[in-house]
Amino acid sequence: MFSRLIKRKIPADYILIDTWFTSVSLLKKLRNISGSTHVFGMYKYNSKIEVKSKIKTLAQLKK
Repeated sequence: MFSRLIKRKIPADYILIDTWFTSVSLLKKLRNISGSTHVFGMYKYNSKIEVKSKIKTLAQLKK
């Protein structure tokens, strides 16, 4: 759906993702389609995410 928006030149500043769908692979795909769009999504408490090419837990990000 997001790639169709970009192809039709409809601007999107932000994308909001539900906890169920938030994953590193989805974030990478969205960023590859449009690097200028901000992506917001909630993670489950025990999730690990990639920040600047490093895998971190949410506890590590709080520090």
